[in-house]
Amino acid sequence: MPFNVALHAAQLNSWTTVVMTALALLAGCSTGPTMNYAKAGLVKAGGVVTLGGTPLANALVIFENPENGTFSHGRTDGAGRYTLMFDSVQPGVTKGRKTVRIKTAGAIGEDDPDARSAGGKERLPACYNSESTLTVDVTGPSDGFNFDLNPAGT
Repeated sequence: MPFNVALHAAQLNSWTTVVMTALALLAGCSTGPTMNYAKAGLVKAGGVVTLGGTPLANALVIFENPENGTFSHGRTDGAGRYTLMFDSVQPGVTKGRKTVRIKTAGAIGEDDPDARSAGGKERLPACYNSESTLTVDVTGPSDGFNFDLNPAGT
């Protein structure tokens, strides 16, 4: 049987197409880098935020590491309760000293109408958010990180 160059080229081209398609599909299935949550040392944390004794609904609570800027965040419900999330998948916060920022406007997901209140104007004094004086030490799991904010900021 004589060697057919055209047939051999077509078979090689088909095989190359199959291999390239398989590689593209495998690469497309990757979800990117994954976080090893166990190594992060996360603990569950949350609490209640009130403003002058009244639950503060729909506020963003951020526990920020002052050394490297990493943070966990949570949104208060109608009763002022929040649970911190390390990211969009995993609840928790790393242990250590944290600067706490509480915001009612211009938050994570700023395009989300639920992330804003009072027409987009911040209702809390700067000492609770952009110039926060609030700090906590996270030493273990706790749902007792409660904040009763003074509307005057004092």
